[in-house]
Amino acid sequence: MVYETPDLSQYAPGLRRFLRRLLGVGYPSMDAIEKTYDALRSSKDYKAMVGDIELDWRNIVKFVG
Repeated sequence: MVYETPDLSQYAPGLRRFLRRLLGVGYPSMDAIEKTYDALRSSKDYKAMVGDIELDWRNIVKFVG
């Protein structure tokens, strides 16, 4: 799921470049996370996409319950 902040640039010119997005992803296991990152490291498309974005923070959180 991706949560995008609303476009407020009509109220403050230039504000759009400072807006951030939050991406939440779920995985069934830690093994699935490792396999996903291994596959992404070998992907030309992923490397090109990452080169075009500024990543502020990335973390893995495990919910127990």
